[in-house]
Amino acid sequence: MFGPRRQVNLPPRYTPTRHAVRQFDTDYVIPVVHPSHTTNVHRHNYKYFHNYPHSESHVCQKTCQEFHCGPGPVAGPAPGYGPRPGFR
Repeated sequence: MFGPRRQVNLPPRYTPTRHAVRQFDTDYVIPVVHPSHTTNVHRHNYKYFHNYPHSESHVCQKTCQEFHCGPGPVAGPAPGYGPRPGFR
């Protein structure tokens, strides 16, 4: 028969490290608000048109002159008429 079996422990051998990646994702929802505004302007525009009407009228006038000549011709100029003394 056989004798006791002898075991020899050798130093370990290392193979290249097998690398595994586990990824855990977390989604973050960020609301982004893009406001807009519309202003509806209702404009009431008053336009003033100035008018300057002009009218004319006609007036018919009658005049009357009366001359009283007296009894006869006047002799010479009346006082206050004619050249003044010392006036050239």
